[in-house]
Amino acid sequence: MAPTGGPAGSGKITPWRPLSLACRLYLYALHGYLIEVTFTAAWNFVASGSLELRGHSSVWSLVIYSVSCMAMEKINDLLHTRGFVLPARALAHTLWIYVWEFTTGFVLRAMGWCPWDYSDFQYNIAGLVTLEYAPLWFLCGVLFEVLMVPNVRQLVWVHHVESAGGLGQAAPVLPLKNGYVVPVLKGD
Repeated sequence: MAPTGGPAGSGKITPWRPLSLACRLYLYALHGYLIEVTFTAAWNFVASGSLELRGHSSVWSLVIYSVSCMAMEKINDLLHTRGFVLPARALAHTLWIYVWEFTTGFVLRAMGWCPWDYSDFQYNIAGLVTLEYAPLWFLCGVLFEVLMVPNVRQLVWVHHVESAGGLGQAAPVLPLKNGYVVPVLKGD
């Protein structure tokens, strides 16, 4: 069922399309970037007690997180349809995160651009990944499955159509003009 009504009760809202690949990449990039900045601020607070809550990241993480989350969507689709339970899917996400972090770190380090180094961690592998983060990555896999994927998949672009001349005639649909994102609830 399509959402109805519109801003200020005028016109009609009709479904337009699900979020495109580009929109989901953008959403995942910003989400990952925000999480990393928040995590590093919290880590800094725990380590130093500073209430400045300064977090940091690298612009490379925008690409890293967006591509990783798209791959995690595919992992979700593959394993969920085959009946794998949540802990098994979260474990698969954990393994993927390690593979992706190592691979991207290896490439960035070869170019002299790698923004992270886990060499100070006891269970690091080449300073590119650390096994100490396994519980955190597992939790990220669970949260991705439970919160991120279901909510992102509920988002769709809709188009607000104004009545043409007040006669109930729909105005022509123009790409992205008057378009916005709304959640479509289950059963719609």
